[in-house]
Amino acid sequence: MRERTIQTPDGDHLALYSYGTEDAPSSNRLLVVGGAFLTALIYRPFSIAFAKALGEGWAVDVYDRRGRGNSSAQPADYSMRTEIADVELLLRETGGNKLLGHSLGGSVALNAAQEFVGGELEPDRLALYDPAINIDNSIDHGLV
Repeated sequence: MRERTIQTPDGDHLALYSYGTEDAPSSNRLLVVGGAFLTALIYRPFSIAFAKALGEGWAVDVYDRRGRGNSSAQPADYSMRTEIADVELLLRETGGNKLLGHSLGGSVALNAAQEFVGGELEPDRLALYDPAINIDNSIDHGLV
């Protein structure tokens, strides 16, 4: 495992953990966006196993979202825009182009992918596991 601290444009930082081949090419990097109350270290067993299953030349990157683990606290103006900016920063930092979102991280990954459509950061793969999304508008708008 390789641990890095990535500085954000607003002066905060994100803790990033990488598993698998350290110098994996950008086409072989997967960024995991974790769930609401989970830290990156919760995903460690999954990340190790997934990187191993993908094989030599692959890397799985997972980070502590703001307010979790070793990343900075959520800023006062925290929003989905903050989350998307963090995903953008990490995709640029790692060079990756694949996203996997779990729980609330699924919503973040989906919103980021939508934001990046047609641009250089558009993911070539997007996977969501148990995403927190409001497909049928059954969740009050204020809760989403």
